[in-house]
Amino acid sequence: MGTLRVHANCLTKCWKETGFHGMQLLDGILNMERDGISWNAIIGRYTQHGYEKEALTLFGKMRSESVKLSKFTFGSILQACASLQVVEHGRQIHSHAIKFGFQGEFFTASSVVDMYSKCKRTGDARQMFEKMPERNLVSWNAMIPGYSQNGCSGETVKLFREMYCEETRPAGSIFACVLSACARSKCTRT
Repeated sequence: MGTLRVHANCLTKCWKETGFHGMQLLDGILNMERDGISWNAIIGRYTQHGYEKEALTLFGKMRSESVKLSKFTFGSILQACASLQVVEHGRQIHSHAIKFGFQGEFFTASSVVDMYSKCKRTGDARQMFEKMPERNLVSWNAMIPGYSQNGCSGETVKLFREMYCEETRPAGSIFACVLSACARSKCTRT
């Protein structure tokens, strides 16, 4: 059974190249235990290739079949919610993350911040950001661009200063967001 599961998980990663759709492939894995890795691989591929609605549908099916959720499940499905800008779905997924104990998990928390930012809910994003027990470049890279993309120039620069004070080295994309914010607000000092 283990070898079949490994092959099934490899196949799910290749579905785009072979022309199979994830649901067809998953349904085609008969007489075999479908594990979270298979589900997560397909949800991740759907999300990465612009099939966000299908990812949400598959997540619903995953939940109805009581498949164990992981940080990878939440990361991918929150990304789908962000791309579609469906904040209510995102809130429900966030609630599931809390229920299943993933609220404080770094990968999931950063995905929640990113989802709220992309859904134009910078207040909710900042609230989640502040609750994070620790931050690294990924969490800063979710929040600072979120402010910048939503036209919050002052908050973008302020948060960049906080990041600098916490001695986190910014990525080039963060510099671009801060420069854009400065140009919009016509500030000359950071």
